[in-house]
Amino acid sequence: MSNLLGRALSAACAPIGAIYAGIFCQRRVSKVLPNLRQPNQASEARLRDTFEHAPIGMAHVAPDGRFLRVNQKLSDVLGYSREELQSMTFKDITHPQDLATDLDLARRAESGAINSYSGEKRYICKDGSVLWGNRTGALMRDGDGNPDYYIAVIEDIQQRKDVEAALRANEEWLRLALSASNQGLFDVDLRTWKLALSPEYLRMLGYEADPAVPSYADIHAIRHPDDQERVGRIYEEYARGERTSHRVELRLRTRTGEWIWVASTGQVVEWDETGKPVRVVGTNSDINERKQAEQALAAERTLLATVVDALPDTVFIKGIAGRYTMGNAAAIKAVGLSRQDELAGKTVFDLFPRDLAEIYHADDLCALRGESILNRERPGLDAEGNARSYLTIKVPLRNSAGEIVGIVGMNRDITDRKKADALLRRTQKMEALGTLAGGIAHDFNNILLAINGNARLAISDLPPDHPAQESLREIAKGGARAADLVRRILAFSRPEESRRDTMRLEPVIEEALKLLRSTLPAMTEIKCAFAPNVPTVSADAGQIHQIVMNLVTNAAHAIGDAVGRIKIQLDAMTVSADLLHVSVDLREGFYARLTVSDDGRGMDQATLERIFEPFFTTKPAGQGTGLGLSVVHGIMRGHDGAVTVYSQPGKGTTFHLYFPAAANEARVAPRETRAMLPARGEHVLYVDDEHALVQLATRALERLGYRVSGYSEPAAALRDFQADPDALDVVVTDLSMPGMSGFELARAILAIRPDIPLLMTSGYVNPRDEDTARSIGVRAMILKPNTVEDLARILDGMFRG
Repeated sequence: MSNLLGRALSAACAPIGAIYAGIFCQRRVSKVLPNLRQPNQASEARLRDTFEHAPIGMAHVAPDGRFLRVNQKLSDVLGYSREELQSMTFKDITHPQDLATDLDLARRAESGAINSYSGEKRYICKDGSVLWGNRTGALMRDGDGNPDYYIAVIEDIQQRKDVEAALRANEEWLRLALSASNQGLFDVDLRTWKLALSPEYLRMLGYEADPAVPSYADIHAIRHPDDQERVGRIYEEYARGERTSHRVELRLRTRTGEWIWVASTGQVVEWDETGKPVRVVGTNSDINERKQAEQALAAERTLLATVVDALPDTVFIKGIAGRYTMGNAAAIKAVGLSRQDELAGKTVFDLFPRDLAEIYHADDLCALRGESILNRERPGLDAEGNARSYLTIKVPLRNSAGEIVGIVGMNRDITDRKKADALLRRTQKMEALGTLAGGIAHDFNNILLAINGNARLAISDLPPDHPAQESLREIAKGGARAADLVRRILAFSRPEESRRDTMRLEPVIEEALKLLRSTLPAMTEIKCAFAPNVPTVSADAGQIHQIVMNLVTNAAHAIGDAVGRIKIQLDAMTVSADLLHVSVDLREGFYARLTVSDDGRGMDQATLERIFEPFFTTKPAGQGTGLGLSVVHGIMRGHDGAVTVYSQPGKGTTFHLYFPAAANEARVAPRETRAMLPARGEHVLYVDDEHALVQLATRALERLGYRVSGYSEPAAALRDFQADPDALDVVVTDLSMPGMSGFELARAILAIRPDIPLLMTSGYVNPRDEDTARSIGVRAMILKPNTVEDLARILDGMFRG
């Protein structure tokens, strides 16, 4: 057993001689440097040859770190071409953790404290790997004694470093093998294939010290079938003299039939007179738990890699030099590559335009300094070169010692989310403008109602030839124009009270186009294309007319005096979830889609973002109110539909209008109109906080034969009603009044007499108000400023319909 242990120790210590031989060679190579400092001892040509063909890396470096000259060996060792190195500085290839030491040595040399220096340093190769090198340097001065350049000699000592690391590992492994109970020693005679095993080895396999067990054939038989060829080839190479040592992991079957993993290390310790190996000794250690842990970890890593690879966000890892070492499928696709190996080793400057690469590189430097970049918005490009927006995360990657060894990063594409947010903000802005417009219209309607109503009363009171008739007619004409303007504002701010019918859009569109053709320039061509099976819609024909006329007129203005074409299309379309992002007003379902497109001058993005705002226009002053498209927008929302627009300067404009398909296909017959009959003295309670409107309604309704009790204070009207509820036939109240709203008054009146007809007037009604009015029991909502006329028709229909 002592001989077996001695052979094992000899096997473990054998690499030491190779290391000392490497160190001796290093000392011989280092003598090249002093020879370079004696130019008088050889010709300039020999010095150049020595520099160019030296078996170790050499360079001339300026005091500021720039490479002035490099030989081919240094280029080969670092992986850069000589031209690339001569465009770099020594800082670019020096490992960040060794850079401070190098700079300190340079300062000491330039101050005269030292003439030369040497030491082992790490360098960053072009492929991102780290190389150990023994660097010897000397500062050369000019005739005035000023620093001229450095001579640097870099010897590749990576192999020696690897050997030293292996030796340390082997020594530690051997110490553990000899001190732990799960280590076993073996001795193989390559001439007879006899095998000696230590008791620990036998116990590892579940056997006691049994002379019948330790034979090579037995060990061979208990190897796992997948390991037989690999391990057998090792011993065949030993027998042929082609190998002197081995380290291999394999599986062995124990006495109970279980498979265990062992790490086997062996070394030739005896040769015959011809130099052929005849004996191998080594150790086997039980690594079953470690292999099981590794397999479990590998499975977890595979699962994690699968999950990361499936993420839509780009995930990547970079080394200390900023080169990619890993990227998930999304990251590889985002930069236009197809495989992991195409990404490895590249930098941001290899993959992105210079301006973007500079931004990304600055973020990388922050992470390498230990800073974390969390959810910073950054510009970017997709694989097709389209501009995108990303949220970036970059954090330092540290090893077990806490040293920064790279960067972990993630990018999330937020382009579509930003577009959706912008669309939502524009929609909210339109809603706010609509609310503002509705509030203004409410007050303006009260004023218009008083002006228009009194003008009509004055016209009827005066003889036709009275001098004031012309002025009154002008007042009425101006009031009518103002009322029309208010209606257009209200069409933008909320759905106008309309009578919808279930209809086909084709005849309505054709009728509108007939009216338009004569007003368009002769050089503007109108083309219509109506698809079959377009669904019917629930719509107001007058408002459809208004939409078509607005859009076609705008298209004609965009074409101007040039030859152009306006195309009207109608088709059926199913809106699915992936199309909802084009408008917040769209819902999934079946639609009739009206498309109006032109080949005019088009619009830029800034104009597109404002076209639905009321009073916004691109036409010269006096040629447009800026309400046309805002009215279209309001009408479409009132029809539970949506409108979208696409345009580019010089490429025309296209509007898409989506009308929900009607639930029922039967067309509702229009109501017949008839002349109103005189009233029979029905008693009307009229309430409005505007005293002028109360007076107007009282005078107008009394002329039609009604009795009117008018109040500008709702509390006084309620007291009058409470005094004699049965004396009244109908109650008419304004919606918005100080002290008591129309809803509060209506509830109080209906609580006293639920059967009395109750009507409500307002200059602005939103959908919530309509719902509230229906729930209370209000018979009808009458919109100002045509309150008197509409009220008279409703009363006529109520009492004589």
